Amino acid sequence: MDFLTAGTLWHRARTTWQRALASGALEPLVTEVEEVEEGGARFQVRVVSSLLAKATAGAAPLKKDPFALPWEADLVVGDVSATHGCLLNKFPVFQHHLLLVTRAFEPQEAWLTRADGEALRFCLGEGGDALGFFNGGAGAGASQPHKHLQVVPMKAPLEPLLRSGRLPVRHRLVDTPKDGASLAVEVTKALTDLRVAPGAPWNLLATRDWLLVVPRRAEAWADLSVNALGFAGSLLVKTRGQLERVRDVGPMKVLRAVGQPGAEAS
Repeated sequence: MDFLTAGTLWHRARTTWQRALASGALEPLVTEVEEVEEGGARFQVRVVSSLLAKATAGAAPLKKDPFALPWEADLVVGDVSATHGCLLNKFPVFQHHLLLVTRAFEPQEAWLTRADGEALRFCLGEGGDALGFFNGGAGAGASQPHKHLQVVPMKAPLEPLLRSGRLPVRHRLVDTPKDGASLAVEVTKALTDLRVAPGAPWNLLATRDWLLVVPRRAEAWADLSVNALGFAGSLLVKTRGQLERVRDVGPMKVLRAVGQPGAEAS
């Protein structure tokens, strides 16, 4: 194993990104960013404009489980632990978008384990702006059934609103523990307090300072899929028509449609 050591994550992410771009292993989504404001909250809406060329016909077919070992070598940043590897997202919207993937298959619907918490906490402690997130099942925006957390080097556009407790759906916001075991415990406590049943969809956002847990009631509003980043203030739309519908109704309506009614916070 090639274990990442403290202080190396983002350097390795940058060098791996350049290698993967050069080899064609990385196929970024090209987007245009639009800002949509509602009630003083500023959302970033990314409109997909193109997808770089997909693999040629002569390339190996995609695996049924793209996160099953062996991982695509040019996408591997390193091993976070004996249980989790760090990979680049093959089809990223954000530069240096990382995936924390379990080496052995675990279902994406499962709650976080101590090992998940330790992998996420390691990445959040690596300096700079880092936003971790987790989509707990297909009903929460997950596109793969193999358990993976995600980290992007960005701030949450809605952080001021989140910190003030004004997110208009049921949620729990707590301080991020300093160690991974306690992080997993806090997430479990939040899910229990919110009465999220095992296997039910939910989202997690995490920074070095705070954790947000949001139970879900729907995967999408109309034809717009929403994952955890929606509650951070970042939405991805496929067409200008979807963007205009978000402008017309307001992005808060989108969040209320996919989250659960109420604004419980602690």
